[in-house]
Amino acid sequence: MVSIFSAPTRNLDIVTLHEILRLRQDVFVVEQECAYPDIDGRDLEPGTVQFWAGQGSVDATLRLLREDDGTERIGRVATARHARSQGLGAQLMEAAIA
Repeated sequence: MVSIFSAPTRNLDIVTLHEILRLRQDVFVVEQECAYPDIDGRDLEPGTVQFWAGQGSVDATLRLLREDDGTERIGRVATARHARSQGLGAQLMEAAIA
């Protein structure tokens, strides 16, 4: 059974943060060939919350940003190739919206 987790970036243990960043790099930079700086500084903003799903590893992730005007923005949604078509992205979106 897959579990859904969330925590402010600043509260993450280093292994989980590494897995989240590695998954984003694998999907966006390597697989999708989008050469851009994924580590943009926004992960460390006080209101940023990371969401992830998995069974002992990070199989899917997204981040929730809180903007200066009080709105929230979901981004960096990524699912590992081996975990696709399981609805993990949808589960993470529902958790972030809640």
